[in-house]
Amino acid sequence: MHNVVKDYRDNDVLRKSFNELAGKTFGINFEDWYQNGFWTDKYNPYSIVIEEKVVANVSVNQTDMCFDGKVKHFIQLGTVMTDEAYRNQGLIREIMEQIDADYQGKVDGMYLFSNDSVVTFYPKFGFQKGAEYQYTKKITNKGKNQFEKIVMDNATAWRQLENVMEQSVFHGRFDMVNNKELNLDYSRHSRVSG
Repeated sequence: MHNVVKDYRDNDVLRKSFNELAGKTFGINFEDWYQNGFWTDKYNPYSIVIEEKVVANVSVNQTDMCFDGKVKHFIQLGTVMTDEAYRNQGLIREIMEQIDADYQGKVDGMYLFSNDSVVTFYPKFGFQKGAEYQYTKKITNKGKNQFEKIVMDNATAWRQLENVMEQSVFHGRFDMVNNKELNLDYSRHSRVSG
């Protein structure tokens, strides 16, 4: 059994290692999100660390959800990754067992999103595949549209995105509440699946 390390977002060495593994695995990096103050206690990586190197991880996102006017407390699991040199050693199982122990009886549910290549992996941990829906609508362009790419490398860009999201995020029957930090992270990684 390995020691599962958590609550380390302000540890520069472990955060850097976490970002390196996330970059190798998914092509993403959380450093700008951290530097701009959006990596809060609501996002907590659970990692196996060997010689100050994050070699496996499952992150816990606290996601309160409003369903028909009632707030329920959930956690969403994400950033599930293992360094290639440490795969097939049961490290994710160890992390999942720690998460289960930490949240048993404290949340209303746990969920995650996965791509097709790993959808058969999660039933080992008690997850059930849910229905997935995707809707599209054809839009006819009747005017001139202009888009501007915004590089998310400064506080002004982050505040601009935050303001736009606060004014335009859909609120429906089942909606995440009190977690603009995670919504901001989703939007900046929307091109990445995994």
